[in-house]
Amino acid sequence: MMDEFEQILTSLRELAATRAPGELVRKHLFGTDVYLYVRINRRHCGLQLLDALVIADVTVEESRQGQGLFTRLLRRLESEVPALGLQAVIAENVVNPQLLDHLVRIGYRPTGWDAHTVYKESPYG
Repeated sequence: MMDEFEQILTSLRELAATRAPGELVRKHLFGTDVYLYVRINRRHCGLQLLDALVIADVTVEESRQGQGLFTRLLRRLESEVPALGLQAVIAENVVNPQLLDHLVRIGYRPTGWDAHTVYKESPYG
């Protein structure tokens, strides 16, 4: 059985491969039960300027909510960051306070410029 995130990861790799250095690229990525909007560009994170995978507008199929699907996808995306030549993952427009707390618990930090945006640097980038 195909991994439930493989479609998203394949699309992300293709998007990154077509990106010229410094170019902003963006796309909606679709999987079986989840979709999200991604951008790859340089963003301020704390006091640093990092090449980042920015994710936003994540939607999980209602029947799959509460099963850790987003967290598993996020961990897979984090593992792709170094191979894509990026340094961080940014979760943008996180308006659900429980989700924001969860992201902080798993190592995300405030960017310092938006109360609803957090980031996590790659330990390998």
